[in-house]
Formats: sequence, structure tokens, C-alpha cells
Amino acid sequence: RTTILVPLHRSRPWRASLAAQLRPLAAVARILISDADADGGDGTAALLARDLADLPTVTVIAAVEATGGGWVAHANALLARATTPYVMWLPHDDEIG
Repeated sequence: RTTILVPLHRSRPWRASLAAQLRPLAAVARILISDADADGGDGTAALLARDLADLPTVTVIAAVEATGGGWVAHANALLARATTPYVMWLPHDDEIG
């Protein structure tokens, strides 16, 4: 019923924390992770794809379609992929308490 959207941007410093938080969330929500950089950015998307490969509710999109408009366009492109009734955002550098 819920999709958690995680837009990445030079997110490597938060990768371990992000992966640890996403594991329990994957049990109750669909998770879409993306990086707007066409070249994969700093590689965090690929690393998270590997780290979370065992979780069927997690989808890592190496690069959202060419957004060309910065973080707003990236967020809108990611939001357009959500198919559940509810959506929430998880910034890459936030930690859920």
C-alpha cells in the first residue's frame, strides 16, 4: 500500500545507514531508489542494488530517465513510478529514529 521513494545524489557517505534502514522497511513497503545521474553518480545506486538484492520489494533504478532539471525533475520522475495509494520520501541522509 505504500511506496518509499529514495532519491540519491552523491550518497555514498550514507550508504551503510541507508541500507540498514531500508531492510526492515522492505517488509512493509515497496521501495524505489534512484540516482538522477545518467552515469550512475558515485556508484551508490549500484552498491545498494547489490546490498539489497535479496529484498524483492526493493527496486534500484540506476538512473531515472534523463531529467535535465535537477533535483525537482528527479523527484517528479521518481514519483511518477509509484503505483501504490500512499507514498513517502526518505532522503538519503536522514536516519529514522
